[in-house]
Amino acid sequence: MFLLILGPLLMFLSILGSLHFMRSHQALWGLMPLKEEVIKLLTEVDDVSLQELKVVSIVGFGGLGKTSLANEVYRSLSESFSCKAIISVSQRPDMMSLLTSLFSKVSGHGDDRSYDLLGLIDNLREYLQGKRYLVVVDDLWDASAWDVIKCAFPESRCSSRVLTTTRIESVAIASCSYKWKFKVVPSKNFCLGNQCPETFEELCVKILQKCGGLPLEIITIASLLASQPTMSIEQWSLITPQFGITSNIGRDEADIEP
Repeated sequence: MFLLILGPLLMFLSILGSLHFMRSHQALWGLMPLKEEVIKLLTEVDDVSLQELKVVSIVGFGGLGKTSLANEVYRSLSESFSCKAIISVSQRPDMMSLLTSLFSKVSGHGDDRSYDLLGLIDNLREYLQGKRYLVVVDDLWDASAWDVIKCAFPESRCSSRVLTTTRIESVAIASCSYKWKFKVVPSKNFCLGNQCPETFEELCVKILQKCGGLPLEIITIASLLASQPTMSIEQWSLITPQFGITSNIGRDEADIEP
């Protein structure tokens, strides 16, 4: 139902904001801002969607922390659901084993009966019908895998929730295809209000182009920028040329305080 994008630009802003917060406050900020945003997406309701099954997808490249974020959200919300489970799909999933594991986790016991795939899906749907469930479907690689897995989730109007993670945006969109929209999470430490100032965003894009999307290079430059006395466009313009990054950004921007 919702698509949460953790792209390279967001990664850079999140790292920068987190490192600057840690330097200033000697505290670990970690995934908390993103965690709270995902929880909000999963729990916020209106008159129409109050009881509907809601699917939220976290998408971003490997090593970004999607699984850790999903696990943190699961730990925070799981006590509110009568049935809950985390399953990991991977690139070449054995759907029988995967759905058998899902049934064991949501039910708390196994089933010795012999099923084909359709029978197993029917058994899962029957068990979950009328129950409020929370399922994390981690590491989706293919929309076809989701097409099978989603058949096990009944629309029982019990305010059930499914959280998926994937590296592939098209797969995330497919898993949210009931009614989906994009929602980009800002870095609350770095940005002013809910939006990153346009001038900073322009320079971030140039930095990311220079990094080629490589996490280690992104972290290196973000760490250097976060260590500066002030987070101002003037300060950034003094640092970035050493990486071969130039900018025509003006020098009338206000400092950004953490």
